Amino acid sequence: MGMLAISDDLLAKIADAAKRRGVAPEQLAEDLLDRSLRKSSPADSDGVRRAAQIRRANEIAAMTPRGVKQTDAVELLREEREA
Repeated sequence: MGMLAISDDLLAKIADAAKRRGVAPEQLAEDLLDRSLRKSSPADSDGVRRAAQIRRANEIAAMTPRGVKQTDAVELLREEREA
């Protein structure tokens, strides 16, 4: 296992977060660095990461089913005003 020098402020934040999670500070720091490096790797940034972003967007999107014509908001407002 290697050594890594980090600032005292950052070490205190990591130690506090590790204590709240019930893990060793070294393990939390390793997990955080590992996740950060995986997120920024070229393979993830192109295919896998984009697919995950599209999946999340589709899950939250309010989409009209295909083939269903959407009524223009202007028409709806006119109908409401004239009623």
